[in-house]
Amino acid sequence: AKMMEESNAFIVSRGYKRAYVLSLEYSFGRQFEKVITDLEAEEEYRDAIESFGSKQDMVFSVEPDCVSYSNCGLAAAALLDAAASANLPVQGFGLRLQTERDEASEAPGSDPWEVKSDQQHRVHFGGRTEMYNDDCGHMRVRWVACDTAVATAQDTAVTGCGTTHVVPFRRWMAECAEEISFQDFSEARVLRALEVAQWMRDINTSGSDSAEMRLRQQYFFCSASIQDILHSYRAEHPQGAWTTMPEMICIQLYESQTALAIPELMRLLVDVEMLPWDEAWAVVSKLFFYTAFSVQAEAQNRCPVEVMRRVLPRHLQIIEEINHRFLDDARRVWGDVPKTWQLSLFEEGSVKRVRMDHLAVLASGKVTGVSELHSDLVRDRLFQGFHHWAGEHDNWYKFTTITSGASPRFWLHCANPPLSQLITQAVGCDEWLTEFGRLDQLREWEADAGFQEDWWSVKNLAKKRVADWVRTKMGIRVVPAWLFDLQVMAKGERPVLMFLLFIVQRYLAIKATSPNDRIHQFPVRRVCLMANSCGEGGARMASLQGVVQRVAGVVNCDDDVTGFLKMVVVEQPA
Repeated sequence: AKMMEESNAFIVSRGYKRAYVLSLEYSFGRQFEKVITDLEAEEEYRDAIESFGSKQDMVFSVEPDCVSYSNCGLAAAALLDAAASANLPVQGFGLRLQTERDEASEAPGSDPWEVKSDQQHRVHFGGRTEMYNDDCGHMRVRWVACDTAVATAQDTAVTGCGTTHVVPFRRWMAECAEEISFQDFSEARVLRALEVAQWMRDINTSGSDSAEMRLRQQYFFCSASIQDILHSYRAEHPQGAWTTMPEMICIQLYESQTALAIPELMRLLVDVEMLPWDEAWAVVSKLFFYTAFSVQAEAQNRCPVEVMRRVLPRHLQIIEEINHRFLDDARRVWGDVPKTWQLSLFEEGSVKRVRMDHLAVLASGKVTGVSELHSDLVRDRLFQGFHHWAGEHDNWYKFTTITSGASPRFWLHCANPPLSQLITQAVGCDEWLTEFGRLDQLREWEADAGFQEDWWSVKNLAKKRVADWVRTKMGIRVVPAWLFDLQVMAKGERPVLMFLLFIVQRYLAIKATSPNDRIHQFPVRRVCLMANSCGEGGARMASLQGVVQRVAGVVNCDDDVTGFLKMVVVEQPA
């Protein structure tokens, strides 16, 4: 907490522009070893642990691992880690979700790295909207909500390598705004209160298949985060106008699940701060930046209009107004043609839906993928129409590429110390931990036979560690010399299905080959590892995970195949 206060005080004293990261997922992994590395206290810690007759690896393994790894979560966590190491004024926002591990704990929701904050915000749902005239005679809209949740904050300091600067990471949990009172008994009121308490608990959990529950969860997170950002801005700039806010802050949206931050900020500026619509939209369109992860149109976030009308009636009106003004502009330039309507924020059909990804792209100053190839697909296939529209305004650089990498300190130095030591020896220093471009120096060793031999030794040692872990934890014997083929079962069903079909096809091919020919037909022995992301992804993903388990049972129990193919399903991260 002290480090966060000192870092924040330094940023405020220098007047630096702040960047805020909004992501529903962060995959940090085990933090104890990373913090020791960041503090450059590895040798001192190892000596201290060994003086008690223990091993540091044993101590590090006691910390529970991250319950879910996803591309978005990994990129968001890596961004905060890199920002801390580079001394950048960044803050992250996320959701503090309850897990099965928390439910089994004596102190649910507890995290040794977290500090409870006094900051709270009220988040509203449902109700209706009313028109009224303000003191100046201007027509205004008032949102009369019927349900309220309280967002409470838990803060974590994300440490940087070789620096005392930390990046604050704030996660929100939902609590009931009022206690359920049975003294003033009214059956209807109590049942209603119990219903509200149930969806409050659902906000704090993951994996819901309900469109309404996902909308409540996403809005709860976005509203609490935007309110907190505005509160901080006003505290640091009490005399600053809202129209100058883009000069002092920017907001990075990760995936379209965070797009509700856009209409929420519009609501606060227009309905609460009484800014004219055009001024508010000018602020919003300069504040946001958007990173897309999925390039599949069917995987984009779509919310049924009727669900939003019931849960967030004012926000639906705001999105409709944004869409109306935008399409009017597009028709004036292109005319009333199909490519104009393809940019609409609404998807027509038997069930009309809000296109959250279109909303995020329209309101953002920059849109990026996570690699050059991925960014090309985002620009040329997923949002081609928006790219052409940006070109009409001489903004061909709205779609750009900013590679989202993984932290070399956690995913290389901590995860594979022998490989880290080999790289340090080859490069001549450990500065590559903060300057990853120094790894280009490894090209000088690509033809060196001794270095290649050391590299393979390190790789085989790591595979042996995996094989030992699989045997100890799951009772499955794996040969380290075999090819290890890994698929993480995150929220995407298609990659899991493709990998599963590959395993089934290979199994059937081995069975169809005579025993004498198998060794020649399948010289590469393969271990297929599938890491289950702890039941996330809803009922369909849970059903698919059941299929994976059954296929693994067939493959591993068939004596004709076990000498050529094995399948390991890891229920939780190692």
